[in-house]
Amino acid sequence: MERDEKELCYQMLNQTGRSFSMVIATLGDQFQYSTCIFYLVIRALDTVEDDMTIPLDTKLLLLRTFQQKLYVPGWNYRDSRSKDAVVLHNFHVISSQFRRLDKAVQCVISDTCRRMAAGMAIFLEKGFVIDTFQEWNEYGRCASGLMCLGLTRLLEPFKPISSQREQLAHSLGRFLQKMNIIRDFKEDTDDRRRLWPREVLVRTGNTHLTVDDLLQRANQQAALRCLNYLIGDALTHLPDVLLYLNAIQTPTVFPFWAIPQVMAIATLERCYNNPQVFEGKVKILRGGTAMIVQNCTDMATTKDLLRIYALKIVARMECAGSSDEAKDFLAVLKTSGVLYSD
Repeated sequence: MERDEKELCYQMLNQTGRSFSMVIATLGDQFQYSTCIFYLVIRALDTVEDDMTIPLDTKLLLLRTFQQKLYVPGWNYRDSRSKDAVVLHNFHVISSQFRRLDKAVQCVISDTCRRMAAGMAIFLEKGFVIDTFQEWNEYGRCASGLMCLGLTRLLEPFKPISSQREQLAHSLGRFLQKMNIIRDFKEDTDDRRRLWPREVLVRTGNTHLTVDDLLQRANQQAALRCLNYLIGDALTHLPDVLLYLNAIQTPTVFPFWAIPQVMAIATLERCYNNPQVFEGKVKILRGGTAMIVQNCTDMATTKDLLRIYALKIVARMECAGSSDEAKDFLAVLKTSGVLYSD
């Protein structure tokens, strides 16, 4: 029975988080399965948040009580129509395996789940609309920064988490979440999730438009200005990403953290000034993904990859006529050590 449940959990991981499954595979036996269960719990929570077929009142109640469901044998939710609904339909299996983990691991997962759910509920109550960059940063912390902090606690169980390390984990998560929000703009907007901050319209001189208007071909230039501005904002987290990665003292967990960061900047490079963002999801080419996975083995090679994609973004900025933005980003790269100063 337990073996069948473990196999089903790995199947759900591969089905709902192929990229995450790939990085989990880089972990040793000590952390691989507990990280799998961590992911599935948070994926189930995300599915409640994202599934727009679930009535708002039901969704808020589920979020606010979701942590408790981890300790209710047999509980699942069968009414989701999301593409990732399998994790809710089979949540009784996930929670059964969760309760078999060490108590300390359960505490990390449960606490992360509780804190993320509380943040998600706040944004749901305001209609899944983000107005300001301050809200965008807070949503990034709730949706991904807290998970990165939880994973830090999970993968560094004997190392106290300093306040600086906590802030770096939050920044790491914001970088990943902002990339997801930028890349998934059309899908989110089609599903009535307005996750691009409306303040970007003000900062780019497009106050006559709404965020939804950016999908109209007639507004392509305004849309690209907003896109490029948000990518520039996401890239401000790069120095913290370098600081976080540089502080990892366990070589066996380094690829787990490094691969998603390099994939994120590679995705942002593909998105920069790219009108396809407003037509569908822009992805890294399969060969590029394989190259990143194979080479993110230590800090030196990871920094080399970050440098390659960062310079490609600089080139895109210059081609788009954003020479001042390119100069500012180059300064950030030199300060963070991605590029060497002249």
